[in-house]
Amino acid sequence: MAAIGLMIPASFAGTYGPQPFDYPDGTSDLGDGSKLTSNDGEIQVRRGALQPIPLGWNEVAGVFTLPVLDPDRDIDGFTASFDLDWRQSRPSRDHFYFHFGAIPDDAPEIIRRFEIDEGLAIQIEYFGLRTSMLEVFCQGSTLGRFPFPSNQEEAGQWVIRWDSQGLDLSVGSNVVFTDLALLNFMPEPGYRFAFSAANSSPTLDNLTVETTPLALPPSKRLMISEFLVWNKSGLKDEDGDRSGWIEIYNGGDSPVNLDGWKLATVEGGEDAW
Repeated sequence: MAAIGLMIPASFAGTYGPQPFDYPDGTSDLGDGSKLTSNDGEIQVRRGALQPIPLGWNEVAGVFTLPVLDPDRDIDGFTASFDLDWRQSRPSRDHFYFHFGAIPDDAPEIIRRFEIDEGLAIQIEYFGLRTSMLEVFCQGSTLGRFPFPSNQEEAGQWVIRWDSQGLDLSVGSNVVFTDLALLNFMPEPGYRFAFSAANSSPTLDNLTVETTPLALPPSKRLMISEFLVWNKSGLKDEDGDRSGWIEIYNGGDSPVNLDGWKLATVEGGEDAW
């Protein structure tokens, strides 16, 4: 193993925003590492907000994907807040989606597979003046459907929060659910946030996303803080392979030279790395 100066910095949150979408009409590149993609190339800023789908279009998919906020560290919570305004949307089962997970490279494809296999997805079905519905998916399985009063909150702030207690969601002053258990939900480094829409859609505005880093136990020594045996979609090694890996945490105040250190399956074993 090569010599490594190992020093873990203090924990800090991954953050996107505040994003007020204060750009000229027609902007389709925000210049902040996010991606605006569509199967017709039309997703762009309009009137100081993001319009995922042009008004009056059918069979259109638009996706806004944030840059990776936590490429090399685990998190144990996040908060996403944003404004949705449905007043220019057609009152007939429009769809808007919130995603956090292994977002496909072909981003518009998550319109057809919004219940992504690895991660969290929330589908918002808007029915105009009637009570509309939310459906929550985790790891590809539905966790439940929940009504929300769209006639009172056509323009309002949405807050989605996840931590060790579960998932919370509120729309304006209405609490839709709290502490919803997400079975087998363990975010991996490299997971991304995305917002998408199909058919007509609301406008998206005033977006902020913040993650909470996983707290490590206090220690003044090196410790193996995490290991991954089956790496399906996470970090790649220098050969481009998704090998298993370990994470070594330095709880001390000084860098540690790992030259001469070895890793083996048994103490004193010959099959050391």
